[in-house]
Amino acid sequence: MTVANLNRIKHLEALVDQHKSALDEAETENHELREQLVGAVDAKAAEEESSTLRELLAEREGQLLVMSRRLSDALDGIPERRHSSSSDFLHRFGLAGSRGIGAGA
Repeated sequence: MTVANLNRIKHLEALVDQHKSALDEAETENHELREQLVGAVDAKAAEEESSTLRELLAEREGQLLVMSRRLSDALDGIPERRHSSSSDFLHRFGLAGSRGIGAGA
C-alpha cells in the first residue's frame, strides 16, 4: 500500500468515528425526546382524568343538593318529633315516678 492510500484509510476511519459519535449523540437526544414525549402524554392523560373527575364531582355535588332539598322538603312535611330524653325512657318502661333514679327502695 502506498502512503496516500494509508492516509486515505486513516481519513475515512476518522470520518467513520465522527459519524459514530454524531449517531450516538442523535440516539441519546432521541431517547431523551421520547422520555419527554411520554411525560407529556402522561401529563395530558392526567389532565384529561382530572377534568373528568371535576365533572363527576360537580355532578355529585348537584345530586347532593337535590337530595338535601328533598330531605328538607320531606322533613318540613313531618310534625316535629320530640327528642327522647332520659325521662321519656323512664316513662316508656314505667320507671318514672316520684322517686328519683338514685332513690332506694
